[in-house]
This record gives sequence, structure tokens and C-alpha cells, in this order.
Amino acid sequence: EILELYEAAVYPLFEKAGLTYNRKLLILTVKDTAAVQMSFTDPNNEVRNFYNYDLIVPVKAARNLFAYMLQDLNRYSAYHGSIETKRVPCFIIQKSGASVKTSAAGVAIEKVVKILNQSEAVKLPVVNASGFSGKLDLPLHEPLDFKLIKKKLQAYGLEIVTGKRPMRVFVLADKDAQ
Repeated sequence: EILELYEAAVYPLFEKAGLTYNRKLLILTVKDTAAVQMSFTDPNNEVRNFYNYDLIVPVKAARNLFAYMLQDLNRYSAYHGSIETKRVPCFIIQKSGASVKTSAAGVAIEKVVKILNQSEAVKLPVVNASGFSGKLDLPLHEPLDFKLIKKKLQAYGLEIVTGKRPMRVFVLADKDAQ
């Protein structure tokens, strides 16, 4: 699917910027979302919306490989993808007013945020705005119980609230909408 080709370019571009991409950071503004995803439901059993892409660059240009890939996809497809900063709904981990505690065992809060962002049980991106950098002992196994995690965070003096924050996101739009 064309979306997966775009994401193949976007994942490393996010990493290069010190960020981690996941589908919660995707803003899809195309008219026909089915057109950017592969479909196996054709009555003639034909695969639709299937794409292939190959790019060869000199070794000295390899550091720009994924930027070139994004440029090519924008140039040759009916879509335009870009990494932008947008104010988006998210879950925010913040201090709850009580003194923040840490756990001797457990997982660093940065890893907790990464796990929450990768889980399908959490529908919005998660950001840490608490200033806390210690460890937390939380039930982070799948299937993730987000309500239980929110409750357990309270014992550490932290809470999760819904809000909006400026975040780097990947926007895929129809080229004619540009």
C-alpha cells in the first residue's frame, strides 16, 4: 500500500530527529482512505492499491536516502506527505500535586511512554510533561489495561489527562488538495 511506502520513509526521518513514529501520529486527509491501503476484497480476487518502490543512491548520499524517498513518493504518486508540527489531542502525563515517587524496580518513564504509544489500547499519543525521569512499576504487558495504568500512576504522584500539544506528525493528503 502507498501508505506503508510513505511510512517506510517517515519512520527513519522521525528517528533522525530523535522521535518515534507510530500511527497515532498520522493525519490522513485523503478523500479516499481505502485508496492508500491495500485491499484484498476485490470480487475478482485481484489485489488493489499494491505498490513497489526501489531507490539506489551512491554511498555518500545514503544519509539522505529516506528524504529522497519521501520526495520521490510526493513527486510520483497522487499524494503529498509531509512531517509537520500540529497541535493534536493527546494524553499528558503530569504531576498530580502530590510529591512524585519513584520505584527501585520497574521501567523508566521514557520507556513507559514508548510502550503506551505503541499499544493499540491507547488511542491517542502520550507525552510526558511531568518533569519526572525515574522508574515506575506498572503492568505494561499486552493486552494493556490503560485504566489500571492511570490508576497505578496516582500512587507515584502522577496522572494522565487529555489535552492538546504541538507534536511532530505525518500528514498524508491528496496532491490536488495542496
